[in-house]
Amino acid sequence: MKLLPISAIVPTCARATPLARALESLSAQGVALAELIVIDGSTDVFSRRVVEQHAKGSSGCTVVWQPASQLGAAVQGFGAHCSRIRD
Repeated sequence: MKLLPISAIVPTCARATPLARALESLSAQGVALAELIVIDGSTDVFSRRVVEQHAKGSSGCTVVWQPASQLGAAVQGFGAHCSRIRD
């Protein structure tokens, strides 16, 4: 599978089941991401467990779970700041 030098940022908050479906969909694409960053605003551990399980099966893709410091649109900017992929 071809590895793309890009990061995907997935913000979530207390939606473990839809998050699992989104991560499965990303994995089913014909190319792989270099990096997947999940910014999680949840107060429980379920989304983190989904990300940890996904990371075990991700070959070549760095998977990062990061707790959100705040909720809302600013989370996406925070995810971009966390990315290790640069021009």
